[in-house]
Amino acid sequence: TTSQMHSHIGYQTSGSSEMWDGKQQEDGMVVASPTNQPEINYDSALDGSSREHAQLIYTSAIHPALESKILALDLIHYVLTHTQFPPGFIQRSGPQFHAAIRNYLCVSLLKNCTSTETHVVNLSLRIFVPLVRNFRTILKNEIEAFVTNVFFVILDSKNSTADHKGIVVRTFDEICSDPTTLAEIFLNYDCDLSAV
Repeated sequence: TTSQMHSHIGYQTSGSSEMWDGKQQEDGMVVASPTNQPEINYDSALDGSSREHAQLIYTSAIHPALESKILALDLIHYVLTHTQFPPGFIQRSGPQFHAAIRNYLCVSLLKNCTSTETHVVNLSLRIFVPLVRNFRTILKNEIEAFVTNVFFVILDSKNSTADHKGIVVRTFDEICSDPTTLAEIFLNYDCDLSAV
Protein backbone atom coordinates (compact mmCIF):
# COMPACT_ATOMS: atom_id res chain seq x y z
CA THR A 1 0.00 0.00 0.00
CA THR A 2 1.00 3.61 -0.34
CA SER A 3 1.31 4.12 3.43
CA GLN A 4 3.62 1.11 3.70
CA MET A 5 5.74 2.46 0.87
CA HIS A 6 6.09 5.80 2.62
CA SER A 7 7.20 4.16 5.84
CA HIS A 8 9.70 1.90 4.08
CA ILE A 9 11.56 4.49 2.06
CA GLY A 10 11.80 7.00 4.86
CA TYR A 11 8.96 9.46 4.39
CA GLN A 12 7.68 11.29 7.45
CA THR A 13 4.81 9.24 8.89
CA SER A 14 4.86 10.17 12.55
CA GLY A 15 2.64 13.22 12.13
CA SER A 16 5.31 15.56 13.52
CA SER A 17 5.78 18.82 11.67
CA GLU A 18 9.42 19.12 12.79
CA MET A 19 11.93 18.12 10.15
CA TRP A 20 15.73 18.19 10.19
CA ASP A 21 17.73 20.34 7.86
CA GLY A 22 21.41 19.43 7.40
CA LYS A 23 23.63 22.46 6.98
CA GLN A 24 27.22 22.06 5.81
CA GLN A 25 30.00 24.11 7.29
CA GLU A 26 33.12 25.26 5.46
CA ASP A 27 35.17 22.38 6.89
CA GLY A 28 32.80 19.82 5.40
CA MET A 29 31.18 18.86 8.71
CA VAL A 30 27.42 18.55 8.66
CA VAL A 31 25.31 20.12 11.40
CA ALA A 32 21.70 19.03 11.77
CA SER A 33 19.23 21.68 12.81
CA PRO A 34 15.46 21.39 13.29
CA THR A 35 13.24 23.43 11.05
CA ASN A 36 9.49 23.65 11.25
CA GLN A 37 8.09 22.88 7.85
CA PRO A 38 4.62 21.82 6.81
CA GLU A 39 4.12 18.11 6.23
CA ILE A 40 4.18 17.27 2.54
CA ASN A 41 1.46 15.23 0.88
CA TYR A 42 3.66 12.89 -1.14
CA ASP A 43 0.72 11.36 -3.00
CA SER A 44 0.09 14.73 -4.68
CA ALA A 45 3.76 15.77 -4.83
CA LEU A 46 4.90 12.69 -6.76
CA ASP A 47 4.02 12.49 -10.43
CA GLY A 48 3.12 9.18 -12.02
CA SER A 49 6.64 8.15 -13.03
CA SER A 50 8.15 9.12 -9.65
CA ARG A 51 5.47 7.19 -7.78
CA GLU A 52 6.10 4.17 -9.99
CA HIS A 53 9.85 4.42 -9.31
CA ALA A 54 9.27 4.65 -5.54
CA GLN A 55 7.00 1.62 -5.73
CA LEU A 56 9.74 -0.26 -7.60
CA ILE A 57 12.25 0.58 -4.86
CA TYR A 58 9.83 -0.71 -2.26
CA THR A 59 8.93 -3.96 -4.00
CA SER A 60 12.54 -4.82 -4.88
CA ALA A 61 13.91 -4.00 -1.42
CA ILE A 62 16.59 -6.22 0.10
CA HIS A 63 16.00 -8.38 3.15
CA PRO A 64 15.13 -6.21 6.19
CA ALA A 65 17.94 -7.68 8.32
CA LEU A 66 20.52 -6.97 5.63
CA GLU A 67 19.07 -3.53 5.06
CA SER A 68 19.35 -2.77 8.79
CA LYS A 69 22.96 -3.96 8.83
CA ILE A 70 23.88 -1.75 5.88
CA LEU A 71 22.16 1.24 7.48
CA ALA A 72 24.05 0.66 10.76
CA LEU A 73 27.38 0.35 8.94
CA ASP A 74 26.67 3.50 6.94
CA LEU A 75 25.91 5.45 10.12
CA ILE A 76 29.07 4.20 11.88
CA HIS A 77 31.18 5.08 8.85
CA TYR A 78 29.65 8.55 8.66
CA VAL A 79 30.27 9.25 12.35
CA LEU A 80 33.89 8.05 12.21
CA THR A 81 34.73 10.00 9.06
CA HIS A 82 32.99 13.24 10.07
CA THR A 83 34.20 13.45 13.67
CA GLN A 84 37.37 15.30 14.60
CA PHE A 85 38.89 13.43 17.55
CA PRO A 86 40.84 15.87 19.74
CA PRO A 87 44.29 15.05 21.15
CA GLY A 88 44.02 12.84 24.24
CA PHE A 89 40.60 11.51 23.27
CA ILE A 90 41.69 7.87 23.60
CA GLN A 91 43.05 8.39 27.11
CA ARG A 92 39.93 10.24 28.27
CA SER A 93 37.43 7.86 26.68
CA GLY A 94 38.01 5.17 29.31
CA PRO A 95 38.14 1.35 29.40
CA GLN A 96 34.45 0.80 28.65
CA PHE A 97 34.74 2.65 25.36
CA HIS A 98 37.95 0.77 24.52
CA ALA A 99 36.24 -2.56 25.25
CA ALA A 100 33.26 -1.63 23.08
CA ILE A 101 35.53 -0.81 20.15
CA ARG A 102 37.56 -4.00 20.56
CA ASN A 103 34.93 -6.55 21.59
CA TYR A 104 31.89 -5.36 19.67
CA LEU A 105 32.75 -3.15 16.72
CA CYS A 106 35.95 -4.90 15.63
CA VAL A 107 34.48 -8.38 16.12
CA SER A 108 31.39 -7.44 14.11
CA LEU A 109 33.52 -5.99 11.32
CA LEU A 110 35.64 -9.14 11.18
CA LYS A 111 32.50 -11.25 10.80
CA ASN A 112 31.07 -8.90 8.17
CA CYS A 113 34.22 -9.26 6.08
CA THR A 114 33.35 -12.93 5.50
CA SER A 115 29.98 -11.97 4.03
CA THR A 116 29.13 -12.77 0.43
CA GLU A 117 27.45 -9.35 0.15
CA THR A 118 29.97 -7.05 -1.49
CA HIS A 119 28.33 -3.92 -0.06
CA VAL A 120 28.69 -5.26 3.50
CA VAL A 121 32.36 -6.13 2.96
CA ASN A 122 33.02 -2.74 1.39
CA LEU A 123 31.41 -0.78 4.23
CA SER A 124 33.15 -2.88 6.89
CA LEU A 125 36.58 -2.26 5.39
CA ARG A 126 35.81 1.44 4.87
CA ILE A 127 35.05 1.64 8.61
CA PHE A 128 38.35 -0.11 9.34
CA VAL A 129 40.33 2.79 7.80
CA PRO A 130 39.25 5.52 10.27
CA LEU A 131 39.55 2.98 13.09
CA VAL A 132 43.20 2.44 12.21
CA ARG A 133 43.86 6.17 11.90
CA ASN A 134 42.13 7.25 15.10
CA PHE A 135 42.28 4.24 17.46
CA ARG A 136 45.37 2.29 16.42
CA THR A 137 47.03 2.81 19.83
CA ILE A 138 44.46 0.50 21.46
CA LEU A 139 43.89 -1.86 18.52
CA LYS A 140 47.28 -3.50 17.94
CA ASN A 141 45.95 -7.08 18.12
CA GLU A 142 42.78 -6.22 16.22
CA ILE A 143 44.68 -4.61 13.34
CA GLU A 144 46.90 -7.68 13.10
CA ALA A 145 43.80 -9.90 13.05
CA PHE A 146 42.30 -7.87 10.21
CA VAL A 147 45.45 -7.97 8.10
CA THR A 148 46.10 -11.68 8.72
CA ASN A 149 42.57 -13.10 8.76
CA VAL A 150 40.80 -10.79 6.33
CA PHE A 151 43.17 -8.99 3.97
CA PHE A 152 45.60 -11.83 3.28
CA VAL A 153 42.87 -14.48 3.25
CA ILE A 154 40.75 -12.60 0.71
CA LEU A 155 43.73 -11.84 -1.51
CA ASP A 156 45.06 -15.43 -1.37
CA SER A 157 41.75 -17.25 -1.72
CA LYS A 158 40.72 -18.58 -5.11
CA ASN A 159 37.10 -18.35 -3.96
CA SER A 160 37.21 -14.62 -3.30
CA THR A 161 35.57 -12.48 -5.95
CA ALA A 162 37.45 -9.86 -7.94
CA ASP A 163 35.27 -7.20 -6.28
CA HIS A 164 36.33 -8.30 -2.79
CA LYS A 165 40.01 -8.40 -3.76
CA GLY A 166 39.70 -4.93 -5.24
CA ILE A 167 38.12 -3.61 -2.04
CA VAL A 168 41.03 -4.99 0.02
CA VAL A 169 43.62 -3.42 -2.30
CA ARG A 170 41.87 -0.04 -2.15
CA THR A 171 41.69 -0.29 1.65
CA PHE A 172 45.44 -1.00 1.84
CA ASP A 173 46.09 1.94 -0.45
CA GLU A 174 43.97 4.28 1.68
CA ILE A 175 45.66 3.21 4.91
CA CYS A 176 49.14 3.58 3.40
CA SER A 177 48.31 7.04 2.03
CA ASP A 178 48.72 8.44 5.55
CA PRO A 179 52.48 8.61 6.32
CA THR A 180 52.00 8.70 10.11
CA THR A 181 49.79 5.61 10.11
CA LEU A 182 52.18 3.76 7.80
CA ALA A 183 55.19 4.61 9.99
CA GLU A 184 53.43 3.46 13.17
CA ILE A 185 52.34 0.22 11.53
CA PHE A 186 55.96 -0.42 10.55
CA LEU A 187 57.21 0.30 14.09
CA ASN A 188 54.47 -1.70 15.83
CA TYR A 189 54.66 -4.81 13.65
CA ASP A 190 57.78 -5.05 11.47
CA CYS A 191 60.03 -3.75 14.26
CA ASP A 192 58.31 -5.64 17.08
CA LEU A 193 60.77 -8.38 18.00
CA SER A 194 58.28 -9.95 20.42
CA ALA A 195 56.04 -10.81 17.45
CA VAL A 196 58.81 -12.76 15.68
